[in-house]
Amino acid sequence: MPAHADGPDNLGAAVGGLAVLGELAVPDLRIEQGLTSDDRGWVLAWPLPLRVDTVSLRGAHLALTHTLEYQLALGRSVHRGLAVERASLLPSDSGARSRWSPIVEVGGVLGEDGAGLVLGLGVGRAVRLGDEGALTALASIVRFVWTNADARVDLSVDLLQLPLSSLGR
Repeated sequence: MPAHADGPDNLGAAVGGLAVLGELAVPDLRIEQGLTSDDRGWVLAWPLPLRVDTVSLRGAHLALTHTLEYQLALGRSVHRGLAVERASLLPSDSGARSRWSPIVEVGGVLGEDGAGLVLGLGVGRAVRLGDEGALTALASIVRFVWTNADARVDLSVDLLQLPLSSLGR
C-alpha cells in the first residue's frame, strides 16, 4: 500500500495552488491615466509572483518579491510585459503573523506603447508563511511608468499575491 501524507502541509499546498490558479484566472483591474497624453483607461493585469527572498533587519524582515506580469490595456488593445521587484516589511519574530506594511516596487516595462521604468508606492497587508515565505493579502499601489513614448500613472488594488516558491512549503 503506497504511503501517503495527509496533514496541514498538504492542505496548505493545495490551498496555495488554488490561490495561484485563481490569481491567473481572475486578472487584477487597474485604472491608468497618461501624464503626457490624454490616454485614460482600464488595464487587466496578470501578475505572477515567482519567489520571495527575505532579508533580516533589526526587529523585522524585508520581503523581496520577484514578479513577472502581463498587461492588456483595454480599449487600445495594447499588450505589455513587466518585471518588478516588490519590497515590503514582514512582521518581526515577536509572534505576529501579519502587519500593514509600506510597499515599494521597482521594475521595467516593455510593450507596444514603449519601454521604460516602473516605480510603485503603496501599502499592503504582509503575511508571514513560516520562516522564509510571505504573501501580500491586500495591497493598494500607485505605479508611475516612464517609457520612451509616454508617462502614465496607474492605481491598483491587489487582493492576493502568493509566490510560486511558497507552494512547496
